[in-house]
Amino acid sequence: QAGTDTAGVSFATDGGDLHLIAGDGGVGSISADGGNVVLMAGLAAGDGTAGSVELRDSSGATVLLAASDSGLTLGASLFSADGKLVLDPLAASLALSSVASPASGSLALSSAAGGVNVLAPTGGLRLGTNTALTSVSGQPVKIAPANSVVHLGSATAEVTLTPTPAAVAAAASPLTVAGQSPAATAGAAGGSVTVRGADVDASTTSVGGSVVIRGGRGSSTDGTVQLMASANTHLTLAQATGFAATGAFSLAGNLKVGADGAGKTVTFYGVSTGSSVTYAADKLSVKSNVDVLGSLALTGASVHLTSSLAVTGNSALIGTLGVTGAVTVGANGSGNDLTLYGATAGSGLTWRAATNTLRLRGVLDLVGGVTTSANGQIDGELTVGGGASVGGELASGGGLTVGANGNGGDVTFYGASAGSAVKFAGDMLDVTAALMVSGDADITGTFTVQGNSDITA
Repeated sequence: QAGTDTAGVSFATDGGDLHLIAGDGGVGSISADGGNVVLMAGLAAGDGTAGSVELRDSSGATVLLAASDSGLTLGASLFSADGKLVLDPLAASLALSSVASPASGSLALSSAAGGVNVLAPTGGLRLGTNTALTSVSGQPVKIAPANSVVHLGSATAEVTLTPTPAAVAAAASPLTVAGQSPAATAGAAGGSVTVRGADVDASTTSVGGSVVIRGGRGSSTDGTVQLMASANTHLTLAQATGFAATGAFSLAGNLKVGADGAGKTVTFYGVSTGSSVTYAADKLSVKSNVDVLGSLALTGASVHLTSSLAVTGNSALIGTLGVTGAVTVGANGSGNDLTLYGATAGSGLTWRAATNTLRLRGVLDLVGGVTTSANGQIDGELTVGGGASVGGELASGGGLTVGANGNGGDVTFYGASAGSAVKFAGDMLDVTAALMVSGDADITGTFTVQGNSDITA
């Protein structure tokens, strides 16, 4: 024990210092070691406890530092000379203004429980320029907050997640965001990945955040956005207001919208206002011109086309076809064949463009009038329910019947001169022309001749 103030001596006299100095190495020797200062507690005997080396404060009541066989106990705060390190054992906290590793080494923070808590101030936990947050031996880096939410960026700046720029000019490594891997058990399901905009419920006019996915811009070619599913899974887009693609949209696989019995509306817009293709409520609505390069098969119960339909190639229409506008097959000077089949094998109506011929194999039943401006040839039966006007030659390979028994119709044959005609109407044959009969004539009823008549029996 160093000396203390004694009676009769000024109160300002300092207490004596205690120096424990080990001896220096021998003078003149190049390998002589200096002596050590050793403070060692005594060993225990029997069931006793080994002693300890203690450093107490000036009152002797508080142990500042105690060393024993069980370890080193700190009883007061530990400060570094520059104030950057503060270790407070009473508050169980460590305050660091900076943590640095040796130039040739690494800095590791670890605990016996396997976790290290770093409590950063409101300014956030900052890493230096070009400082990477990495793990040991290629193990993944885990960020696991207690509330499962990780906040990135500040209140005024956006956040970009990107790998470190590649050191060479080759293709860079991708950035992958994957769901949680489950335990390796039968029937285990992997975790999903959800990317969503911010929810905003501040008022009735609040607008939620959007999710924008775009490819990178390139000086020659821009990158693409690919939505891929594995070979055994489907890609599902679930959204309350549907899926909107702005720009080119390329699909390498099948596209399924909705489910059987629970379909959704699909709309494709054109470049012109009002031009679109929409499938909704079991109906395909096309508000634009339709140009089909190939075969077109329409098998629905009813098909309604309210605009132009241009088909280049063969077309098969199975079912009833109702057309409210004009139907054009081919073009002027470049026609195409048209065939309408009947219910009986071999019957039908055919237009041959190469020979400009319309051929009917069946019965022609016309409720209205028939007018021909050229020669007309009908190989089957022709039934006309209204007036019939023939502007050219009429050749009949079978009988010609007009009307029915007891319900006849008028028949008029015009001659080459004006006013010359043969007319049968009202049970009377009226011949306004010269009548020449070569053969027997049997006339029952009144025979009236107006004009000169030459009858040779």
